[in-house]
Amino acid sequence: MGVILAKKTQLAIEQALRADQGRTFRGLLRKNINACDDAFDDSEHDDFRSHLGASSIGQDCPRQLWYGFRWSKISRHVGKTILLFNRGHMEEGRFVSLLQMIKCKVWQVDKHGHQYRTSWHGGHYGSAIDSVIGGCPDMPNEPIMGEFKTSNTKNFKDMQKNGVRESKPVHFVQMQQYMKYYKMKWCLYMMICKETDELYCELVPFEEETADRYIDRAERIIFSDSPPKGIADSPGAWGCKFCDYKDICHNGDAPAMNCRNCKYSKPMRDGTWFCQHFELSLTKEMQLWKKAACPSYEVIEGFGQR
Repeated sequence: MGVILAKKTQLAIEQALRADQGRTFRGLLRKNINACDDAFDDSEHDDFRSHLGASSIGQDCPRQLWYGFRWSKISRHVGKTILLFNRGHMEEGRFVSLLQMIKCKVWQVDKHGHQYRTSWHGGHYGSAIDSVIGGCPDMPNEPIMGEFKTSNTKNFKDMQKNGVRESKPVHFVQMQQYMKYYKMKWCLYMMICKETDELYCELVPFEEETADRYIDRAERIIFSDSPPKGIADSPGAWGCKFCDYKDICHNGDAPAMNCRNCKYSKPMRDGTWFCQHFELSLTKEMQLWKKAACPSYEVIEGFGQR
């Protein structure tokens, strides 16, 4: 199946903006911008995420994903990267306002005020979703998923030319996971160019085989006792050159010491972690505490070997 542009949705947005010169949109944005919780989150965060994210499972290198799940390195971002992440969170309010402006229903949280999430493999794998949309002009008779992204001009033009499957396969796989979990057949993918504010809208159909393949991939990565084979043997290879784990993977650097990369620690099918040395379940706090140096810590064999 080729690229299916959401032409009716994009046209409706353009016509509504032009009709009142953005007055309705701005009024909705006043409300929705305050609901962008991630953009205004000033709480202290852990250095590591507990689960493997569905938003990254489509990346080429399984070894990179395994290193991340095993808490191999504490990453520190430069200022412009932090602002880039924040820009993405802030844009959610604009996307929601655009959809509401054309009379779509947009749900982002459940009745308890919690983000809709996906979860597999006992909770070791999953992610939060952007939205569920009702009344989409291109798919008016059933609820569909909604996924919102920002882009620079170069990547935006590639998206217009090739569509999300080819241009951003990681995003394509991410949406397949979400549709599988919530039993939906379509996702509205919306991308805005940060340099021109041009909008791209595409309808992405559900492919069960793709969804299942990557859920199985996540399972193999999560429960692997040793690092999977990487995508290249040279640290200068394109897929490795900018990888956070390049020095561990190619140069033999030691990982950040914690339970996740100790040979005695195992992820369990019920979503917990178990220490075989002390014979006890490990909470996240206990796993992080071990980075202070557990006397029995031993790094997983072959951790940095290729």
